[in-house]
Amino acid sequence: MTEDAALDFNATFSPDGKQVAFVSTRDGNLELYTMETGGSEVRRLTAHYAMYDHPAWSPDGSRIAFVSTRDPAPAGRAWNGIYVMDANGSNVHRLSPDDASDFSPAWSPDGERLAFTSGNGGGDLHVMNADGSRRRLVVKDGGWPTFIDGGQAIAFHRLGQRGQWNIW
Repeated sequence: MTEDAALDFNATFSPDGKQVAFVSTRDGNLELYTMETGGSEVRRLTAHYAMYDHPAWSPDGSRIAFVSTRDPAPAGRAWNGIYVMDANGSNVHRLSPDDASDFSPAWSPDGERLAFTSGNGGGDLHVMNADGSRRRLVVKDGGWPTFIDGGQAIAFHRLGQRGQWNIW
């Protein structure tokens, strides 16, 4: 799909399968891009000197959740927070509290909630409403979530009793 000397990674397809959101260093910094699945119409969505990662399309394809370091954090804290923007890169707003270190957002099938990992170093599995409200812990020491069973459950990884990572 991409043929660029830059690093392109963390690609995710839009719900209709017509576009791909991805992270690239093609402009010298980790930024978010979209393109048509055939490789045409590459569009840069972000333009800040920051890290952008983990793009996730909303189920209706109108928004993209992502992780970024675009807003400074207090000394000694990780910078990454979860943000949401319109699929064209406009209307960016932060969902994570200022003191949070959040990553790996995943939309619920109805687009009403986001599951994510929060924590410096390791992480705990949380869920919040798509507007950032009602943030709540789901399970300690769990991460990289995805909604399953029509949004009634969440699959995630967690370190098992024998020291290996398992899917729960």
